[in-house]
Amino acid sequence: KNMSASFKGSNSSKFQVSEFILMGFPGIHSWQHWLSLPLALLYLSTIGANILILTTIYQDPSLKQPMYFS
Repeated sequence: KNMSASFKGSNSSKFQVSEFILMGFPGIHSWQHWLSLPLALLYLSTIGANILILTTIYQDPSLKQPMYFS
């Protein structure tokens, strides 16, 4: 018997979801301020590293040329 035909009827649902509530992590409110500090430092270090890469590419002329010619 064809598997897709046998599962076709069992995958239907008569219930409609009218709303979805995202609860997050329970109990995080007590230490969310302490969690924001390392995440902000990680974000700022990522931005700083990207700026460093862009300034290195901008200042070094050899990085603006192709590495090989075909």
